[in-house]
Amino acid sequence: MADNQTISVLLSDGLLTLNRIIGALRRRRMPLARFALSPAGAGEARLTFVIAADGPVAERVARQLAKVVGVRSVVVLAGDDPGIQELALIRVREPSGMRAELFRTVARFPATVVSESAEGVVVRVAGSERVVQSLLESLATFEILDVARSGPIVLGAASFTPEEVVQ
Repeated sequence: MADNQTISVLLSDGLLTLNRIIGALRRRRMPLARFALSPAGAGEARLTFVIAADGPVAERVARQLAKVVGVRSVVVLAGDDPGIQELALIRVREPSGMRAELFRTVARFPATVVSESAEGVVVRVAGSERVVQSLLESLATFEILDVARSGPIVLGAASFTPEEVVQ
């Protein structure tokens, strides 16, 4: 059975490089579970995605992506690596008389209430996918109105750089 593997690609900030990477993944029919694209500095972007594959398949994908023009480095991590983080904003309706229980639930997690309104509260949580999912399950007793998740983000030392793959 395939495990989840996370691959993080540091690339030149441009649609052409991103299009090449997405094209390479599509040609290989890689099932992407989640992905996130964000700026990573001057002229750079970081694409992080999760695939359902075992270690050798993920390593092979990383080596292939390292050959793409515009890719600066590729990192492969196991899906449960503690360095992989996610950010989520969750809008929850605050039922009357249950405010204290809602705040107690939020306090059990690395989460904070960032906004309160008549419609409800917005909770921010940062942590592993497991932590975010656990908070969502705990808040299910309240009415969840909306959820926005960042997808996986990670920093790590490069596993493969284009120079290594060419040699």
